[in-house]
Amino acid sequence: MQTKALIALIALFAFLLGLIPTGQAQTPLVFAVPGAAASKTLDSIWKPLLKDLSQALGRPVIPRQFENYRDAVAALDSGQAQFGWLGNRSAIDAVDAGQVEIFAQVLDSHGVPGYYSLLITRNEQSFKSVEEMMPRRQQLSLGLGSQGSTSGTTAPLFYLFADNAYSQFDFRSYRHANHEQNFLDVAEGRIDVATLSSNMLKRFKESWPQQYAQLKVIWASPLIPSDPLLWRSDLDGALKQAIRAFFLGYAQPTTGKSDSQLEQEKGRLLLAKWSGFKESSNSQLKHVRILDLFGQIQSLQADESLTEVERQQRITKLKARLADMQQGKPKP
Repeated sequence: MQTKALIALIALFAFLLGLIPTGQAQTPLVFAVPGAAASKTLDSIWKPLLKDLSQALGRPVIPRQFENYRDAVAALDSGQAQFGWLGNRSAIDAVDAGQVEIFAQVLDSHGVPGYYSLLITRNEQSFKSVEEMMPRRQQLSLGLGSQGSTSGTTAPLFYLFADNAYSQFDFRSYRHANHEQNFLDVAEGRIDVATLSSNMLKRFKESWPQQYAQLKVIWASPLIPSDPLLWRSDLDGALKQAIRAFFLGYAQPTTGKSDSQLEQEKGRLLLAKWSGFKESSNSQLKHVRILDLFGQIQSLQADESLTEVERQQRITKLKARLADMQQGKPKP
């Protein structure tokens, strides 16, 4: 509690003492939100939250929804936006462009800074773990997530199969679908096992309690970091300090915050199954980079437009980068 109160006081004093230049106080800050975020998320969460931030800073803060992640990254890199909220994969592009850095990340409704890739099956299946399942994989059907999905495809292919010399081709059959379809297909007996993200499973528990009761989890991946908040590296230092203090204190009890305001902030974040924000840095992308490289290798293996020589040359280079990254060597 004392730490949170100190953070709030730092933010307040920064403005009362004039640590942020007067000219900046009148210039709107633009917060980038990718088009993948539903308009409901923008209207119910980000707009009111950024209105609170504007009041805390004494400066207009404008949310701007971009058509896609690529455009949001470009806006941050060019300075059209000063800070924003991105997925981990697009955050890699933003950080690598050189103008942007991560300063915080979302906490789920239980205060966890991430989520897990899961493997689910019906309760009636005799196996209770992935170790018990694997010897029977040739008799089972597998549901993977959409192509490019971190929790639905890339993470399980890497953590579940690659390290154990297994693959999706070892199963009787496999197919790709979204999280909802995988959940329902397993619950209703159309496929035997499927991948799913832990945050989606929580939502489905509320939406389909009867189907949820039919399922069990037999595997969970290492923690996949939650979506980060990023800002431009060249933002004024005192402004960064104030923005960070606001987010870390949001939906948390801090000095001068009324009980009604606290409950309002908590309720706002719960609409997205969030409980607050946690300080973070570019280092949260390490495991995401590993998964991304592995995903690129998987895509190349299925790319029929390449000759076998071209495919193997590219795969060899990516595997070398992947090995270096796993050993903690810097990215070339």
